[in-house]
Amino acid sequence: MTPGAVGRRRRRGVRALVAGLLVTSILAIGVVPVAAEDEPDPKPARPTQAERVVEAVSSHIGARYVWGSTGPKGFDCSGLVYRSFKEARLVKRIGGFNTARGYYQRFKRLGRVTKKPQVGDIVVWNKGGHVGIYVGNGKAVSALLSGVKRHKVKALNIPFTAYLRVDLKRGASTAPILADKDADIRVARVRLPVRKNPNADAKVKRSLGKGSRMAVLRTRERKDGKVWLKVQLGNGEKGWVNKRLTKG
Repeated sequence: MTPGAVGRRRRRGVRALVAGLLVTSILAIGVVPVAAEDEPDPKPARPTQAERVVEAVSSHIGARYVWGSTGPKGFDCSGLVYRSFKEARLVKRIGGFNTARGYYQRFKRLGRVTKKPQVGDIVVWNKGGHVGIYVGNGKAVSALLSGVKRHKVKALNIPFTAYLRVDLKRGASTAPILADKDADIRVARVRLPVRKNPNADAKVKRSLGKGSRMAVLRTRERKDGKVWLKVQLGNGEKGWVNKRLTKG
Protein backbone atom coordinates (compact mmCIF):
# COMPACT_ATOMS: atom_id res chain seq x y z
CA MET A 1 0.00 0.00 0.00
CA THR A 2 1.32 3.41 -0.94
CA PRO A 3 1.95 6.15 1.67
CA GLY A 4 -0.91 8.20 0.13
CA ALA A 5 -3.41 5.34 0.51
CA VAL A 6 -2.34 4.82 4.12
CA GLY A 7 -2.92 8.50 4.86
CA ARG A 8 -6.40 8.50 3.34
CA ARG A 9 -7.34 5.39 5.35
CA ARG A 10 -6.17 7.04 8.58
CA ARG A 11 -8.18 10.20 7.88
CA ARG A 12 -11.34 8.15 7.23
CA GLY A 13 -10.76 6.31 10.48
CA VAL A 14 -10.41 9.54 12.44
CA ARG A 15 -13.64 10.96 10.95
CA ALA A 16 -15.54 7.77 11.81
CA LEU A 17 -14.20 7.86 15.38
CA VAL A 18 -15.24 11.50 15.85
CA ALA A 19 -18.76 10.81 14.51
CA GLY A 20 -19.12 7.83 16.84
CA LEU A 21 -18.03 9.85 19.85
CA LEU A 22 -20.50 12.63 18.96
CA VAL A 23 -23.46 10.23 18.76
CA THR A 24 -22.43 8.61 22.04
CA SER A 25 -22.23 12.03 23.74
CA ILE A 26 -25.69 13.08 22.50
CA LEU A 27 -27.28 9.87 23.77
CA ALA A 28 -25.44 10.15 27.09
CA ILE A 29 -26.80 13.62 27.90
CA GLY A 30 -30.29 12.89 26.62
CA VAL A 31 -30.33 15.38 23.76
CA VAL A 32 -32.84 14.42 21.08
CA PRO A 33 -33.80 16.15 17.86
CA VAL A 34 -36.67 18.63 18.21
CA ALA A 35 -39.72 17.46 16.30
CA ALA A 36 -41.04 19.91 13.77
CA GLU A 37 -44.39 21.53 14.45
CA ASP A 38 -47.18 19.76 12.62
CA GLU A 39 -48.56 23.17 11.69
CA PRO A 40 -46.86 25.72 9.44
CA ASP A 41 -46.04 29.23 10.64
CA PRO A 42 -47.96 31.36 8.16
CA LYS A 43 -47.48 35.10 7.90
CA PRO A 44 -50.42 36.82 9.63
CA ALA A 45 -52.58 39.23 7.71
CA ARG A 46 -52.84 42.76 9.10
CA PRO A 47 -56.26 43.62 10.58
CA THR A 48 -58.57 45.70 8.43
CA GLN A 49 -59.90 49.07 9.59
CA ALA A 50 -63.26 47.54 10.44
CA GLU A 51 -61.55 44.85 12.50
CA ARG A 52 -59.65 47.48 14.45
CA VAL A 53 -62.94 49.16 15.37
CA VAL A 54 -64.52 45.86 16.41
CA GLU A 55 -61.48 44.93 18.47
CA ALA A 56 -61.48 48.33 20.19
CA VAL A 57 -65.14 48.25 21.15
CA SER A 58 -64.81 44.63 22.31
CA SER A 59 -62.20 45.61 24.87
CA HIS A 60 -64.79 47.73 26.69
CA ILE A 61 -67.51 45.10 27.13
CA GLY A 62 -68.40 45.03 30.82
CA ALA A 63 -67.55 48.68 31.49
CA ARG A 64 -70.16 50.62 33.45
CA TYR A 65 -72.51 53.27 32.08
CA VAL A 66 -71.53 56.86 32.93
CA TRP A 67 -73.51 59.65 31.31
CA GLY A 68 -71.36 62.05 29.28
CA SER A 69 -68.20 59.93 29.62
CA THR A 70 -65.84 58.78 26.86
CA GLY A 71 -64.06 56.25 29.10
CA PRO A 72 -61.89 54.47 29.68
CA LYS A 73 -63.71 53.04 32.73
CA GLY A 74 -67.21 54.27 31.94
CA PHE A 75 -69.16 55.37 28.88
CA ASP A 76 -72.42 56.68 27.58
CA CYS A 77 -73.49 55.45 24.14
CA SER A 78 -71.89 58.16 21.99
CA GLY A 79 -68.81 58.21 24.21
CA LEU A 80 -68.26 54.50 23.53
CA VAL A 81 -68.55 55.02 19.77
CA TYR A 82 -66.12 57.93 19.87
CA ARG A 83 -63.60 56.11 22.09
CA SER A 84 -63.66 52.96 19.94
CA PHE A 85 -62.94 54.82 16.71
CA LYS A 86 -60.28 56.89 18.45
CA GLU A 87 -58.51 53.78 19.74
CA ALA A 88 -58.69 52.30 16.23
CA ARG A 89 -57.05 55.55 14.96
CA LEU A 90 -60.06 56.19 12.75
CA VAL A 91 -61.95 58.90 14.62
CA LYS A 92 -61.89 61.23 11.60
CA ARG A 93 -64.07 58.71 9.75
CA ILE A 94 -66.97 59.61 12.05
CA GLY A 95 -66.23 63.35 12.25
CA GLY A 96 -64.80 63.33 15.76
CA PHE A 97 -66.84 63.52 18.94
CA ASN A 98 -70.61 64.01 18.75
CA THR A 99 -73.82 63.13 20.53
CA ALA A 100 -75.91 60.15 19.45
CA ARG A 101 -78.39 62.43 17.70
CA GLY A 102 -75.52 64.45 16.24
CA TYR A 103 -73.98 61.36 14.63
CA TYR A 104 -77.35 60.41 13.14
CA GLN A 105 -77.99 63.86 11.70
CA ARG A 106 -74.44 64.20 10.34
CA PHE A 107 -74.52 60.89 8.47
CA LYS A 108 -78.03 61.63 7.27
CA ARG A 109 -76.79 64.85 5.67
CA LEU A 110 -74.00 62.86 4.01
CA GLY A 111 -76.48 60.35 2.60
CA ARG A 112 -74.92 57.46 4.51
CA VAL A 113 -77.98 56.06 6.25
CA THR A 114 -78.77 52.45 5.30
CA LYS A 115 -80.70 49.37 6.35
CA LYS A 116 -77.92 47.02 5.18
CA PRO A 117 -75.10 46.91 7.73
CA GLN A 118 -71.40 46.21 7.42
CA VAL A 119 -69.06 45.45 10.28
CA GLY A 120 -67.85 48.69 11.85
CA ASP A 121 -70.95 50.74 10.95
CA ILE A 122 -72.72 52.79 13.62
CA VAL A 123 -76.15 51.52 14.70
CA VAL A 124 -78.88 54.03 15.51
CA TRP A 125 -82.00 53.46 17.61
CA ASN A 126 -84.91 55.78 18.31
CA LYS A 127 -83.86 58.29 15.60
CA GLY A 128 -80.66 59.20 17.39
CA GLY A 129 -81.68 58.44 20.94
CA HIS A 130 -79.08 55.69 21.20
CA VAL A 131 -76.05 54.49 19.17
CA GLY A 132 -73.67 51.56 19.12
CA ILE A 133 -71.30 49.73 16.75
CA TYR A 134 -72.30 46.86 14.49
CA VAL A 135 -70.04 43.80 15.01
CA GLY A 136 -71.65 41.30 12.64
CA ASN A 137 -74.16 38.44 12.82
CA GLY A 138 -77.02 40.82 13.63
CA LYS A 139 -75.36 42.07 16.81
CA ALA A 140 -73.99 45.33 18.13
CA VAL A 141 -72.01 46.59 21.11
CA SER A 142 -73.42 49.62 22.90
CA ALA A 143 -73.34 51.34 26.29
CA LEU A 144 -76.64 50.53 28.00
CA LEU A 145 -77.75 51.68 31.43
CA SER A 146 -76.68 48.24 32.65
CA GLY A 147 -73.20 48.69 31.14
CA VAL A 148 -71.43 48.03 27.85
CA LYS A 149 -72.85 44.87 26.32
CA ARG A 150 -72.97 42.88 23.12
CA HIS A 151 -76.57 42.29 22.08
CA LYS A 152 -78.83 41.70 19.11
CA VAL A 153 -79.55 44.87 17.16
CA LYS A 154 -83.31 44.43 17.47
CA ALA A 155 -83.35 43.14 21.06
CA LEU A 156 -83.59 46.52 22.80
CA ASN A 157 -86.84 47.99 24.11
CA ILE A 158 -86.35 51.03 21.87
CA PRO A 159 -86.99 50.90 18.11
CA PHE A 160 -84.16 50.29 15.67
CA THR A 161 -83.74 53.14 13.16
CA ALA A 162 -80.88 52.50 10.73
CA TYR A 163 -77.16 51.94 10.22
CA LEU A 164 -74.71 54.75 9.50
CA ARG A 165 -72.27 53.65 6.81
CA VAL A 166 -68.74 54.48 7.96
CA ASP A 167 -66.10 54.68 5.24
CA LEU A 168 -63.83 51.83 6.31
CA LYS A 169 -61.64 49.30 4.57
CA ARG A 170 -63.09 45.92 5.39
CA GLY A 171 -61.56 43.26 3.13
CA ALA A 172 -60.85 39.76 4.38
CA SER A 173 -61.30 39.36 8.10
CA THR A 174 -58.81 37.79 10.49
CA ALA A 175 -59.97 39.33 13.75
CA PRO A 176 -61.83 37.24 16.32
CA ILE A 177 -65.57 37.59 16.65
CA LEU A 178 -66.95 39.32 19.72
CA ALA A 179 -68.41 36.50 21.69
CA ASP A 180 -71.04 36.50 24.40
CA LYS A 181 -69.77 36.33 27.95
CA ASP A 182 -70.51 32.60 28.23
CA ALA A 183 -68.66 31.71 25.02
CA ASP A 184 -65.35 29.85 25.10
CA ILE A 185 -62.66 32.26 23.91
CA ARG A 186 -59.23 31.03 22.80
CA VAL A 187 -56.11 33.03 21.96
CA ALA A 188 -53.53 32.10 19.32
CA ARG A 189 -50.17 31.20 20.92
CA VAL A 190 -48.35 31.48 17.59
CA ARG A 191 -49.21 32.47 14.05
CA LEU A 192 -52.22 30.28 13.54
CA PRO A 193 -53.64 28.76 10.33
CA VAL A 194 -57.43 28.50 10.15
CA ARG A 195 -58.22 25.40 8.11
CA LYS A 196 -61.22 24.25 6.13
CA ASN A 197 -61.35 20.88 7.89
CA PRO A 198 -59.98 19.52 11.21
CA ASN A 199 -56.66 18.10 10.02
CA ALA A 200 -53.16 19.42 9.32
CA ASP A 201 -53.41 18.66 5.59
CA ALA A 202 -56.62 20.64 5.04
CA LYS A 203 -56.62 23.85 3.01
CA VAL A 204 -55.67 27.00 4.96
CA LYS A 205 -58.48 29.53 4.63
CA ARG A 206 -56.52 32.34 6.31
CA SER A 207 -54.07 32.87 9.16
CA LEU A 208 -54.34 34.68 12.49
CA GLY A 209 -51.55 36.57 14.17
CA LYS A 210 -50.19 35.63 17.59
CA GLY A 211 -52.54 36.89 20.29
CA SER A 212 -55.65 36.86 18.08
CA ARG A 213 -58.84 35.76 19.81
CA MET A 214 -61.54 33.46 18.48
CA ALA A 215 -64.88 32.09 19.66
CA VAL A 216 -65.07 28.29 19.92
CA LEU A 217 -68.15 26.70 18.39
CA ARG A 218 -67.25 23.02 18.56
CA THR A 219 -64.50 20.62 19.69
CA ARG A 220 -63.37 17.47 17.90
CA GLU A 221 -60.81 14.93 19.13
CA ARG A 222 -59.24 12.81 16.40
CA LYS A 223 -58.10 9.19 16.69
CA ASP A 224 -54.48 10.36 16.89
CA GLY A 225 -55.34 12.24 20.09
CA LYS A 226 -55.11 15.74 18.59
CA VAL A 227 -57.90 18.14 19.47
CA TRP A 228 -59.31 20.54 16.87
CA LEU A 229 -61.56 23.52 17.49
CA LYS A 230 -64.17 24.92 15.14
CA VAL A 231 -63.97 28.69 15.61
CA GLN A 232 -65.72 31.79 14.36
CA LEU A 233 -63.94 34.97 13.25
CA GLY A 234 -64.96 38.62 13.22
CA ASN A 235 -66.81 38.50 9.92
CA GLY A 236 -68.71 35.37 10.89
CA GLU A 237 -66.41 33.08 8.89
CA LYS A 238 -65.81 29.65 10.42
CA GLY A 239 -62.87 27.29 10.30
CA TRP A 240 -60.79 24.76 12.25
CA VAL A 241 -57.64 25.31 14.35
CA ASN A 242 -55.35 23.00 16.31
CA LYS A 243 -56.17 23.49 20.00
CA ARG A 244 -52.51 22.91 20.96
CA LEU A 245 -51.62 26.16 19.21
CA THR A 246 -54.13 28.16 21.29
CA LYS A 247 -54.61 29.03 24.94
CA GLY A 248 -57.68 29.81 27.01
